[in-house]
Amino acid sequence: MSIVSFAATQMESLLDVYLSDYLSEEAFARVWPLSKTSLPAWGGFLGLLMVTWVFNFIVIKKPDAIKRDEEKRGKFYHEMMKAVLTYSSKEELKSEEERKRPEASRVYKLLWDDVHKVRTTKYGIAKNDEVNVQMEALLQRLLVHELKKAVKYTTEANKDPDNNNNNDADPDPDADAVGDANEITVSAADNNSKIEPPSKDEIKTIAEHRSGDKLHSVIRFNKEVAKNMGKQFVNKGLITSAQKICKELYKKQSKKANSVLALVGPVIPHAIKMILICCLRTALCAKFHQIGVWVHVIEVGAAGDMSQAIDLLFELWLGHMFIKLLNLPEHTYRKRAKSMFGSRIRNGVLAAMVRQDYEYFDKNSTGVLQERLNRDADELGDNLIGFPQEMLEKLTWISVNLYIVYHQCPWGLFTVAIWPVIMMMTFQYFMFRYFRKCEERMRRVGQEGVRVTSEVLRQIKTVRQFAMEPQSAAQFARSNISRHMMVEHVHVVTECARTLPPHSQVPSCGRYSTAASLSPSSSACHTLLRGKCRPPR
Repeated sequence: MSIVSFAATQMESLLDVYLSDYLSEEAFARVWPLSKTSLPAWGGFLGLLMVTWVFNFIVIKKPDAIKRDEEKRGKFYHEMMKAVLTYSSKEELKSEEERKRPEASRVYKLLWDDVHKVRTTKYGIAKNDEVNVQMEALLQRLLVHELKKAVKYTTEANKDPDNNNNNDADPDPDADAVGDANEITVSAADNNSKIEPPSKDEIKTIAEHRSGDKLHSVIRFNKEVAKNMGKQFVNKGLITSAQKICKELYKKQSKKANSVLALVGPVIPHAIKMILICCLRTALCAKFHQIGVWVHVIEVGAAGDMSQAIDLLFELWLGHMFIKLLNLPEHTYRKRAKSMFGSRIRNGVLAAMVRQDYEYFDKNSTGVLQERLNRDADELGDNLIGFPQEMLEKLTWISVNLYIVYHQCPWGLFTVAIWPVIMMMTFQYFMFRYFRKCEERMRRVGQEGVRVTSEVLRQIKTVRQFAMEPQSAAQFARSNISRHMMVEHVHVVTECARTLPPHSQVPSCGRYSTAASLSPSSSACHTLLRGKCRPPR
């Protein structure tokens, strides 16, 4: 007898002696087994446990170190706001040609903490503070100015030169940027005034706006500001006008899609073969990878019908063999499609890259260009080939399982199983969005901690000279506390979402296994997405 077995035997005997001497059967029945008699004891225990858990993980007091760090951060933001307002007021006195306005993104970062996703007024700055009010007004003006500028240069960069030469004979009313007349007017040409040629900087700026990416990024930034700080900060009419210009530009550029099709055309047949084989393999998996199919074979064999059991087992073997054989052409076609696509994309990008000016290679290092060339081609292959294949695979899996469950369950039971799945999908959609936001916040907090550490290590001589070791260590500790609290909050919310409805587990019932379960979402999801239901006898 092993030591573990001997110890278990001794403990069992001691426990029996203790229970027989000190606890009666009636007292023990109040605790075990689980029943109506033991329910009050277990309910009290779980209630006390949950109250303790709430006070430990839900009702959390913010540490004093974090409060002091927020106060210091608020003072820093306030001082930076004053400096920006002073600079802006000086620039307003200059002429339009010499004026250099602050960037709207920098002003926005002083009003919105993008790491913790809160307004900087949370750090002790009053909303009605004069500096804060002036910064908000400055942000509104800069957003309108930068959007007008992007619309102007995008329109200038995408003018039709033929229409420009024949303006007198056939004026084009669409040459003006579509927009609010009180906000923006970009004229193609003025017949009564002398047209001055653009400067070198303007030519460079116009060339940067030709693709429309600049205008699109400005529109996206305005939407972000409206979402985080309020719609009163942006000009809705101007955004609508800019979106119309982006739409027209997209239509104009989409006419060149034939060149892209010529680039990826040879890959399409291999991708189609791979997707069809993948859908066939997924349908077979949905049929032969069910637990119910194996259980049915065992039940038939246990009933004594060995010939039918052998036939069913042979059918299972054939199905699994077909699935294994289909894996070979699927993976090889997928590998060839991705390799061909990546190779053709690299060749096309490199052919366009070598035709760039020397200035382009001065601005972008060769190492970065080479790394982007390889990485972006691989990512395009995953997104344009792997993503459609994965989506069609999942849709095939769900459709086949829905078909199987529909033919195995009564209509009423099938309806009961479907509705919780719809609720679960809606619930998970919003929860995944929330989780992505939390993960983005954690990533930014981690980057902030890395930035602080790198700055301290890079300037270690200065830190030593001014005896700032304790302050640097304390700042790093505060960032770690913030990250720890955020990670713990996300983990608590995730576990609550998994534990509470609509993810609660209810045992399955009846011959239809999980298909007959009335639990909200979880059992129905397993039925439809995993196919764990028995075939009819």
